[in-house]
Amino acid sequence: RSVLGSWTVTCVHRPLGKTEWRRSPLRHVGGGRHDVELPAAALAGGAAEYYFEAISSRGEKVTSGSPSAPFRVQNR
Repeated sequence: RSVLGSWTVTCVHRPLGKTEWRRSPLRHVGGGRHDVELPAAALAGGAAEYYFEAISSRGEKVTSGSPSAPFRVQNR
């Protein structure tokens, strides 16, 4: 059984400095691991902000990071 169970997990992302958030779903790759593929436009300008949002089938919502305190990544 997947660790995510009845949860839908999404990476919410945007290029650094932009205002509009976009969503990319996480996918299970085995061994309790998941990944996400972001479109090239997510790193336009060389950096992106992101956070994770999980919503259960019962409507519960959990985030890691947030729109006001996102994680950041730079393309090297």
